[in-house]
Amino acid sequence: MKKIIATTLIIIFSITILYSQVNIDYFERKGQFALHQKKYNRAIEDFNVVISRKENPFKAYFFRGIAKYYLGDNQGAIFDFTKTLEIHPYYSRAVFYRGVAYAGMLDLNKALKDLNTAIVLDPYNADFFIGRGAIYLQLNKYDKAINDLDESILIDPEKPLAYLNKAIAYKAQEKFLKAIENCNIAIKHNMLYTSAFLMRGLTKYEMGWHKEALLDFNQAIKIDNKNPRNYYYRALTEFQLNNIEGMLSDYQKVISLDPYNALTYYNRAIIFWQMKDYDLAINDFDRVVEINPNNILTYFNRANLKLQMKNYNGAVTDYDKTIELFPQFVRAYMNRSAAKTHIGDTKGAYRDRTLANNIMQQHDSNIKNGIDDFQWIDSTYFQKIIEFEAEFNNADIVVGTDKERFRILPERSFFFSLSDKNTKPKGNINTFASDFNVKYNLNYYLCLTNKNSTISDSLLLTELAGLDTNTNISSKDKYLVKGIVHHLLHNYSSAISSYTMAIVMEPYYFPAYINRAQAVYDMKEKIRKNKQQKKFITLGGSAVKQSNNNEEMDYTPVIEDLRKAIKTNSNLSEIWYNKGNVLNRMRKYTEASVHFSRAIELNKSFGEAYYNRGLTLIFLQDTKQGCADMSKAGELGVKNAYRIIKKYCKE
Repeated sequence: MKKIIATTLIIIFSITILYSQVNIDYFERKGQFALHQKKYNRAIEDFNVVISRKENPFKAYFFRGIAKYYLGDNQGAIFDFTKTLEIHPYYSRAVFYRGVAYAGMLDLNKALKDLNTAIVLDPYNADFFIGRGAIYLQLNKYDKAINDLDESILIDPEKPLAYLNKAIAYKAQEKFLKAIENCNIAIKHNMLYTSAFLMRGLTKYEMGWHKEALLDFNQAIKIDNKNPRNYYYRALTEFQLNNIEGMLSDYQKVISLDPYNALTYYNRAIIFWQMKDYDLAINDFDRVVEINPNNILTYFNRANLKLQMKNYNGAVTDYDKTIELFPQFVRAYMNRSAAKTHIGDTKGAYRDRTLANNIMQQHDSNIKNGIDDFQWIDSTYFQKIIEFEAEFNNADIVVGTDKERFRILPERSFFFSLSDKNTKPKGNINTFASDFNVKYNLNYYLCLTNKNSTISDSLLLTELAGLDTNTNISSKDKYLVKGIVHHLLHNYSSAISSYTMAIVMEPYYFPAYINRAQAVYDMKEKIRKNKQQKKFITLGGSAVKQSNNNEEMDYTPVIEDLRKAIKTNSNLSEIWYNKGNVLNRMRKYTEASVHFSRAIELNKSFGEAYYNRGLTLIFLQDTKQGCADMSKAGELGVKNAYRIIKKYCKE
């Protein structure tokens, strides 16, 4: 009998091992397929499973690093490639991609070191030479870049990127004809190579061949009509050809594809100003300020335009901001002096002229003494259209499919909510919710979540009506559910009353404290937004008034309820996380980061906590640690993390 049991156990154990192995292989293949389809977030999820189950999963680390790299998470990619190399020290592709990721963070010395190593490990890989050539381009070592690119072409003469990068190097050396020649070869190898048409067009533009450049930009748009960069360059070319109507049409196309492209609004404002469409120019300057509130060029030019329009008070306000951002700007003092004279502020006007003269005298003295004076700039620089200093969204690597600008907001707080039984509940695993669902066989699931409920308002109202007659559910639980229904229907006062009744019946009932805190918070946020909307008269005025609205809200009751919830259930990570969110809203950022850290201590897989702590740390100028948190958040499935990484984690 013992022999039979032992044999059976061996069979079961063998099946378990086999099943586990099959699962790991399945997730590894699934992840690679997702990677091939450019579904990078999904690939990371699959590779996470492999890494958590497989011993020495160097391929999973490598492929997860690739996914992170394409999502713009260079820091996270470097971590994964390093883990790969700890397991497989001579894996040249991991060394290569780690070098590329270092280059993405502008750590060019480490990048060059890795690329050198990769080439030693595999000296016949054309991509490695292209990669090192690209780093030499970033270091402005153009001859070395060209040598590496020539080497890559000897290995594989059919890689268009090698010719394109050679064109970039030659263009930087002002060897324009050689640049065009290499663009031609790149296009010969790939007739749909948009970047080659763009580079050839830009080279011709710099040579003054504007009609020929226009043909290349037209072709780039024909191949890819969703890339705003293509229209932007064509708009500049049309300006050179005096086709203002075509330029404005292309600028409008840029804005429709990239509604928050500040540079395009800025350039269009200059054009409208020259056309004497002053109101349109002011509107575009306002838009630039809204998108980039520290853009000195915009404040100065908007001030000049207001001065021209005899809006002297508005001009003074904009000159104030210009001088705040650039205290050595002589022309701003002189122009503000003129504006102050018009409004009768003769003392202020005299003071500004004196300051301007002092700065100019100091500048002249510095020049005579051979001191480079970089803090003084002639104002004519600020009155030109900016040509090639733009940053555009790259449609190939943007996370998600939405066309609206990504708003930088923290991940939402968690509360107990209701989910349709036909839909898998989206939220964190919670013992209270699980026990509740087992105890009561209701028409819905209770879940701890920060996602919107899948239950319609009509079903919620039906459920609310039937709660009073349901004798199977205890009174405190009944009030909790009533509160949730009212909460989901945005009846905040009724929700708060129901949660309070649950607490009255059971003073240590932590779910009611969590939910009452969230209901009070949501109600205050609604009040705050309503007040904002009433004050929104113009776009320009809203930014100033917004900043004071947080001070009108008293979040003390929210903090108090969360404190009581922590006292009742101190090991629930979501309570610490929620309190961190409220502290952030109260601008107690250091305290907030401490609470997010506690949430992470309790739950190492709490992606939202990493994300919100990362945001907080970036705001506090601790970009390195903040970006590390963002990388971890992205790895744990918080997709917005990669957008933040692209914006703030480039170095």
